Amino acid sequence: MNSKLLKETILVGVLFGILGLGISTAFMFLPNKDGKKFDLKDYHFWWQVFLSNAVTGAIFHLICEISGVNKWYCENGNACN
Repeated sequence: MNSKLLKETILVGVLFGILGLGISTAFMFLPNKDGKKFDLKDYHFWWQVFLSNAVTGAIFHLICEISGVNKWYCENGNACN
């Protein structure tokens, strides 16, 4: 794996981790069936949420790069216009 792809993969992973952590945390504040309210003091597993999203984002980026989705998107999408 070349260094540019490695840097992109790490960046995408970290950004997915941050975004996923924020979205997951926001959803935890929604009311649940038993009426218990979410408290950030009980949020000791935040790093697992971050890490699972970061790894998912990194793998997704690699799959898109290897399969040609990124090249197709650059030619047909708005990213490279």
